[in-house]
Amino acid sequence: MKLLRNYQIFRAQRLAAKGDFITARSITNALVAKFPRSVGYNLFNADIDLFAGDTTSALDRYEICKELVEVSSEMSFRNKRFYNAYINFRQIAIDHHLAGHEWPEWSEFAMLVNVLDADRNIKNLFLLPTK
Repeated sequence: MKLLRNYQIFRAQRLAAKGDFITARSITNALVAKFPRSVGYNLFNADIDLFAGDTTSALDRYEICKELVEVSSEMSFRNKRFYNAYINFRQIAIDHHLAGHEWPEWSEFAMLVNVLDADRNIKNLFLLPTK
């Protein structure tokens, strides 16, 4: 069953990369409906909103993800640290964008997030661009 969910999330990721945000969002919404406390599924939903241009919804979803990370008693410290750094990166990028400012250090920040230790499946889904 987990293999099927992994396939679905990778499919949604490919669809979003091609600009098909509606189908990608429908896949991730179904996963979030089944697993509402999943940081990964909620975080991917936030990323879809971000790349679809809905920064308000993305910021709201990133806040939900922060809360899910905070209340998780099962998540390892290293995964919590990675998720929090990833969410902070996205929120800072949105803040700069909304203020109309350039963020010249974004690439260095992304590299620092990417080198944080976390489970491989998390890093496969949430690797930040550095160029």
